[in-house]
Amino acid sequence: MLIKILRPFLGRKCLFPIYNAMYKLSLRGMNIGLGDDVRFSGEKNVLSYVKKHSIKRGEGKLIVFDVGANKGQYTNTILNFFNDNYIEIHCFEPGHETFLELSDDVGRNSNVTLNNFGLSDSQTEGILYFDEAGSGLASLYKRQLDYFDINFEKSESVSLDTLDNYVKTKNIEAIDLLKLDVEGNELNVLNGSTKTLAQGKIKAIQIEFGGCNIDSRTFIRDFWNLLHENFIMYRIMKDGLIEIKKYQETLEIFSCTNFFFAKR
Repeated sequence: MLIKILRPFLGRKCLFPIYNAMYKLSLRGMNIGLGDDVRFSGEKNVLSYVKKHSIKRGEGKLIVFDVGANKGQYTNTILNFFNDNYIEIHCFEPGHETFLELSDDVGRNSNVTLNNFGLSDSQTEGILYFDEAGSGLASLYKRQLDYFDINFEKSESVSLDTLDNYVKTKNIEAIDLLKLDVEGNELNVLNGSTKTLAQGKIKAIQIEFGGCNIDSRTFIRDFWNLLHENFIMYRIMKDGLIEIKKYQETLEIFSCTNFFFAKR
């Protein structure tokens, strides 16, 4: 009914600046484009969910995989959120300089296991591209960011493994939270986790989705198709989680946003 009433005013060239401003404001209102800072993005709501719904196995700890740990921002958030006796974190960071900074920041914590390699869909060597050492934008894809005056002119060879291999090697019983922030390579990490997923060992997954997925040519539909039968999908808001009950094309907004998948 509302669309019918407003139809004479829709699609009008003269009103485009108004609609464009409303559109940008609406995106921010839906927490789209605000997912790059763990302090303000609402990601702590995921930690609250995990803490509430996960059950420690005997005297074991909750296990979190921080894949794309960078310099330890998210790892520190986890350590501050959980009691030391309650949590075990496995960090994966392939960048050599970045890994040194990560080690300096969190390496002394006995609850943290540091891995100087990345996760993907195969055990191989890859090329990590970046604009500067320690960059949070470093990616296995040579991103086109010239419209931000950012050039990925630097690169280094890095080691990659699969989550399936790592879980088997480390005899990990379950992963309570798999956090993926790997600048467009999230789907490949999940494709390297098929055995662990099939065994039901991954209880929850958080992914960051944004402009990097343009470069990797991955879509929300890819994650939905892979996960929705066994996981409930949520959009992460600053004050909670909103369930996404069905896939829609309007979810494909390539601006930094966090999504959460909880095992059914």
